[in-house]
Amino acid sequence: MNDDKIRISPDALIAMIVTEALDRELEQMPSLEEMNEDFHPSERFQRKIESLVRETKRKAEREKFLSNIK
Repeated sequence: MNDDKIRISPDALIAMIVTEALDRELEQMPSLEEMNEDFHPSERFQRKIESLVRETKRKAEREKFLSNIK
């Protein structure tokens, strides 16, 4: 038997094939920059994000306040 040959398990071979197929698909997708150029959030989405930011800031301030009391 020739030990110079590389042996690949069937699982590794399948993983390589799937990875290559996914890479080809991803190459055809637009980049994040391209997608962001076309992305215009709805007013409802924008309000929800702003609400989450305000709530996060309030929680951070509350935690800061509570940590100063202890």
